[in-house]
Amino acid sequence: MDCSESCHLKEPSKDRAFTHKPVVDEFKKSVHGAGHAPGATKDFHGGNRLEEETGQQNPSCRRCHSNTPYIKDANLERFKQELHHTETECGTCHQGETWRNQFSGHILRRLVGKNYDKMEANAMCVDCHGDHEAMAKVEIQDPETRERKKASFRFAHATDSYAKTLHGRLLAVNDESGASCIDCHAPDGFRHGILRDESKDSPTHPDRLGETCSQAGCHGYAKSPLNLGFLNTDLHDLDFLRMEDLSFALDFSRLDSAWYAAAWVLGPLGLIFLTSSLLSPLSRSRRAPVTEVVGYDHFQRVMIGGGSAKDGLWRRIRGRLVGGTPAVPVPAPLVEPGAPITSLTILFGSQTGNGEGVAADLEARLKAWGYSVELADMADYDPREIVNERLLFVIVSTHGEGQPPLPAEKLHGYLYAETAPRLEHLKFAVFALGDSSYKHFCKAGKDFDAFLQRLGASRVLDRVDADADFEEAAAAWIDAVLGCCRAIIGDTGIERPLEAEPVDHAVAKSGYGKTHPYPAAVLRNVNLNGEGSAKETRHIEIDLGDSGLSYEPGDALGVYPKNDPAYVEALLAALQADGYSEVTLGKETLSLREAFYKHLDITGLSRVLVEKYAELCDSRVLAGLLADPDPARLEGYLWGRQIIDLVEDFPIQGISPQTFVNVLRRLPPRLYSIASSMKAHPGQVHLTVGAVRYHAHGRNREGVCSTYLAGRIGPGERLAIFVQPNKHFRLPEDPETPLIMVGPGTGIAPFRGFVEEREVTGARGRNWLYFGDQRRATDYLYREEWEDKLRRGVLTRLDLAFSRDQERKVYVQTRMLENAREMYAWLEEGACFYVCGDASRMAQDVHRALLAIVMQEGGRTQEQAEEYLEAMAASRRYLRDVY
Repeated sequence: MDCSESCHLKEPSKDRAFTHKPVVDEFKKSVHGAGHAPGATKDFHGGNRLEEETGQQNPSCRRCHSNTPYIKDANLERFKQELHHTETECGTCHQGETWRNQFSGHILRRLVGKNYDKMEANAMCVDCHGDHEAMAKVEIQDPETRERKKASFRFAHATDSYAKTLHGRLLAVNDESGASCIDCHAPDGFRHGILRDESKDSPTHPDRLGETCSQAGCHGYAKSPLNLGFLNTDLHDLDFLRMEDLSFALDFSRLDSAWYAAAWVLGPLGLIFLTSSLLSPLSRSRRAPVTEVVGYDHFQRVMIGGGSAKDGLWRRIRGRLVGGTPAVPVPAPLVEPGAPITSLTILFGSQTGNGEGVAADLEARLKAWGYSVELADMADYDPREIVNERLLFVIVSTHGEGQPPLPAEKLHGYLYAETAPRLEHLKFAVFALGDSSYKHFCKAGKDFDAFLQRLGASRVLDRVDADADFEEAAAAWIDAVLGCCRAIIGDTGIERPLEAEPVDHAVAKSGYGKTHPYPAAVLRNVNLNGEGSAKETRHIEIDLGDSGLSYEPGDALGVYPKNDPAYVEALLAALQADGYSEVTLGKETLSLREAFYKHLDITGLSRVLVEKYAELCDSRVLAGLLADPDPARLEGYLWGRQIIDLVEDFPIQGISPQTFVNVLRRLPPRLYSIASSMKAHPGQVHLTVGAVRYHAHGRNREGVCSTYLAGRIGPGERLAIFVQPNKHFRLPEDPETPLIMVGPGTGIAPFRGFVEEREVTGARGRNWLYFGDQRRATDYLYREEWEDKLRRGVLTRLDLAFSRDQERKVYVQTRMLENAREMYAWLEEGACFYVCGDASRMAQDVHRALLAIVMQEGGRTQEQAEEYLEAMAASRRYLRDVY
C-alpha cells in the first residue's frame, strides 16, 4: 500500500475517508521529496519498511515518523493497555504483535495529538542532519540545470552552527523561547514541504526572511528596512559564530564562507589588537567573559528586561572617547540591615481587582492591630525603592498564559533582570492569585517568589497559590501574616480589636458585589452576526434596576453562569450518581443536581483537579501522566477535554457524591468588558459576548458562560451580576486628548462605551477606531452605529479589516501600518492608544506594528522606539485590556 492511498475508515473529525495524499503531494515538492534521490512514500512507510535503503539520500516517511519523540514508547504502552478496540475492532482483520507495533502509532496519533516539544522536534531533524559524515556525502541538485554539486561545509555542519546561536542555547536548557528548526523552515505549518533557501516560496529566502523572523511574537523589528544587518546575518555560518575561537585547523573546503576567508586575512591583526587591549586599563572594567552570540543583545534587553551584558571592547572605547555617562548604579539601601523592623509594605499587582481587594483587607486588619502599613499598587511603585523595604507582602495575580498583570510588568522585569540588586535584608511572603483552568497556574506569583529568593531575601511564609475561589485561602493567609508580624515586629499592645468580615468595596458602595451579586433582568438579547457567519456574537442589555450599581467606561461586568442542564445529566450518568443525593457546600446542604447546575465548576479540567482525582483513582495510566517529567503528555490529554471525559476515561467505582464534590472548585464568575456608557444608557449595562462552541474528542463542547448568555437566558430572565472596576483602562482626564482604539471582534466592546461617553459629555478630542473580523457582510459588529457616528463626526476615522474578504488576509495591524504617518502624528500630538481583545496573538501583532511605526516614522532605533512606548505606558497613554 501507499501512504497516499485512502484508509477504509472515516476520519472522525471530518466524516470522510482519511488519506495522507495532501501531505504526500506537499512532500514530493519539498527539498526532501524531490531531486535526484527523492524520499520515498510507496513501500517506505512505517507499515512495510523497517530500515532505510543503503545510500538513500532523502528521508522516507518512516525516517521521521518512527523517531521516539514522535511516537513515544510510553504512549505505545498506554495504547496497548487502555485502547482495547484494537483487538475488538481492528484486530478482526489486522492480527498479531507485528501489525500492532507498526500501525498503532497511526491510531494513537489521532487520539493523543501532538505531544512533542520543540526540543524533541529538533531531535527529529538532528537525527539526519547531525550526522556530519552522512551530510558531507549529500549532493545537491540545481532544480533548473539539474547539475549536482557537493554539499557545502555550512550545510554539513548546520546543526553545529544552530547549537551556537541563542535559539539553540535556549532549547538546549529546555527553554522554548528559542526557535526550533521547524519554527524557521516551516513556520506556516507545512513541515512536510520544507524548501531550499534559494526557492522564492521558502520562508528562509532572503525576500521572506523578515516576515519569518517576525512571526509568532519573535523579532518584530525584522520587517523594518532599518534592520537589514539583522537579516543579512547568516545563523548557519559556523565560521562567523566561532570567530572568538581561532584554534581550528585550516580547511580549504570551507572557503565557500566569506567569513572564513576574512578571518584568515584579518585574524592576525585582530589578535594583536585584542591582546593589546587586554593589557590596557580599559579591560579592567570587564566583569566577566561574555560569549557574544547572534541576538544576545536584543534578548538581554527585551526578553529579560535588563541592560545588555554585551559590552564589547569598541563600546567601552567609544564611551571613553566621547565622555559617555557612567551606568546608573544600583541604589544603596537607606535602611540599616540590622535595625529593628517597625513597619511593613503591601504590594499588589492586580488586573481585575481581586488582588487589590485582598491587599485592602490585609491593610485593614494590620492597621486595626496598630501596625504601620504602607499599601502600594505595583503600577505606581518605583522598583528601585525595593532596596529600602524590610518586610514585604506581595499579592499578585496571573494574566493570560502566565504573564504578570499589566500593573506588575515593570517590577517583574526589574527583579528578573541580571542587574537587580541584592536583597539579603528583606523578609517577604507572596500570595498568588490564578485560575487552575489555565496551563500556567499562578505563574506570576511563582515568579515573584523565585525572584526575591534568588536575590537573597528571606521567605517568612510559604507562597499560597489561590484559585478563582480564593476567599477562604485569602482569609487564612491574612491570619498567617498577622501572626508573622507579631513574631517579627512584636505585639503592639493593642487589645484584640473587633474583627470585621473582609470588605467587598463594591458591596459597601451599592449593596451588591462579587460576594453578593445583583439579580438583574435581561432586557434584550440579540445576535449581531448575519446569516451565514461562522460566529455568534450576542448584544445583551441588562437592567440595573434599583441596585445602585454604577460603572465607568472600561470597567467589566462579572456574571455568574449556570451549567448546561444536559451536561449536568450526562455527568450524573457517567458517575452513576443519584441527582437527588444531598451534599454539603460550605454551610449549605443541597441536592447533587443543584450543586452541579448552579454552584460547581463541572467542566474545567486542569492539572490541579486531575491531581485531586488521581488520589481517589487507582489508575497507573493517570498516575503516569502526572508523574511524567514531560508536561506535554498531560497537556495533550487535557486539551479539549472536560471533567466528564476524566470520569469516563478513569472511572472510580462507588465514589460517593460528597467525595466527588470535594474534588471540584466553585463555579467562578466570568468578566466581560462593558459595552456601554452609563451616561448614554442610564440604569442599563450592555455586553458584547462571543459564544464559544467547538467539537473535540467526539463531543460537542461549549463555553459555560458564553453559551449560557447566548442560548439559555432571554428577555425577562435574571442574571447574577456585579461590577468589577478596571482603573487601568480608563478614558483620559483631558476630554480634548485624541484616542486611537484597536478592538477587533468582541474587543470592540469597551470602545463602544468610550465613544458613547465622549459623545454624551461633549468631549472635543478626536476619535480613531480600528475594527476587524472575518467578513464584512456578516461580522461587522454595530455597523449602523459606527457609520452613523462617523457621518456625524463623533468618530474622526474608522478603519476596517475583514480578513476573509480577499485572498490576502488583512488584519487591524495591517491597516495600522498602512496609516503609519498619520498614526505617528496623532501619537506625537499626545493621543492615547488603547487595545482590547486577544492577548496571545492580536495584541502582540498590534504592539509590533506600533513599534514599527514609531521606528519608521520617528526615525528611531529599535531601542529608542521601545523606550518611546514604555514612556507612553508609564504616562497612561498606552493601555491594554487583553485576555
